[in-house]
Amino acid sequence: MAYAKDGQFDKALKDFDEAIRLEPRAPMPYKNRGAAYAEKGDHKRAIIDLTRAVALSPDLLEAYLLRAKEYKSMGENVKALADLELVIKADSTNAIAFANRGAVLYDLDRYENALVDFNRAIELDPNLAEVYLNRGEYYAEIGSRERAINDFTQALELNPRLRRAYLQRGENLAKERLFDRAIKDFDQAIAMEPTAQAFTDRGAIYDAQGDYRKSLDDYNRALKLNNRYAWAYFKRGTLNSKAEKYADALLDLQRAVAHNSGLFEARFNLALTHEFLGHTREAKRLFEEFIRFAPPRFNAAIETAKLKLAGTFAPRATAGEGGLFKHPRDHDFTFKFLGTPTVVEGRTAFVGHGQLVTESNFLITSGEIARMAKNTIGFGDQNFQISEKTKICDVDGRPARRTSFKPGDAVKITSAQYSTVVRSLRKGLAMVYMPDRDIVDNYKCN
Repeated sequence: MAYAKDGQFDKALKDFDEAIRLEPRAPMPYKNRGAAYAEKGDHKRAIIDLTRAVALSPDLLEAYLLRAKEYKSMGENVKALADLELVIKADSTNAIAFANRGAVLYDLDRYENALVDFNRAIELDPNLAEVYLNRGEYYAEIGSRERAINDFTQALELNPRLRRAYLQRGENLAKERLFDRAIKDFDQAIAMEPTAQAFTDRGAIYDAQGDYRKSLDDYNRALKLNNRYAWAYFKRGTLNSKAEKYADALLDLQRAVAHNSGLFEARFNLALTHEFLGHTREAKRLFEEFIRFAPPRFNAAIETAKLKLAGTFAPRATAGEGGLFKHPRDHDFTFKFLGTPTVVEGRTAFVGHGQLVTESNFLITSGEIARMAKNTIGFGDQNFQISEKTKICDVDGRPARRTSFKPGDAVKITSAQYSTVVRSLRKGLAMVYMPDRDIVDNYKCN
């Protein structure tokens, strides 16, 4: 075992081979060799040896724990769950077993059961850093970011080298718009291991702060590490669109799709970019493909693509000063909710689907807000965020303070906001964020 502890797995394996040759009916050499294979990342051989160990000694709980971990690494969560339940049945005070079963249940989308196990593991042993990390990921999944951040912080206090906790805390801090703290976490994670994903995620935070240069630099670093990383091409392409560098944006989005044809965000934005550049035939082809192949979670974008093909977005606006597109008639517009929005922690309602309708029947569908990963609020065209402090008006002009809406409800927005929407569509911008204050400052209720 000394060689295995020192990371000299090949030497350790030779020792275990010899031990098995001398005592082929002894379970421990199989267990130890299985553990060594596991450390090397040879999951299949690890499982074979650990299975032999428990066959020789059915009460060897440590072997079941190790085998469950290997099954989970192979994606065989049902088998992992069976091993862990066997251990818990034999030893109801085994914190590691509860912690690992919680992780397996989480992978199986049995979130509430996973939380019960995480809590039990912490009760039995409050010093298990990875349990706090796993529970934090659960809280993040259900939108309870404050609890998630607290758990990630506790995990890092117990184990400051837990890189995934820095990444997870940074991501959730960014979603809370605590960008400076989020960047520090990503700095730490990158210092520990610079990866393309980490640079891309930090670049998205700089983008959200409006720092084009730092954002672009991080996307470039990501692609230097991995020139096939589609998400970095997509993010850089979107950034270039916002900077009106459309030729660069087009090239990046084409590369994103080439490296990952299932990245439908990039496919949609590529179609928008071709449309803006006047490549009508190619834009039409890409919109048609998007409608045909995009999964249901992109329904809002699919509807937008259909409207594009139907000609709903034919130019009906005139260019105003500063390059903004303004409607010929300066008046307020009605945004009608077509689907029930998502309420996050009871504080903010995010509009999921809707239509912006003017007197001239100019129709715009809102983007899909459910996708908020990497600090990006929706994608596609225009999204609206309404907080409980926002003063909005019902269509009859009466003041309203509310954060939940049902299909068919409607609120007014201003012509200034409408101009932002039109500009984003005409320029092919894929991601636009409209702060709450726009609604408060630009519109006065009757």
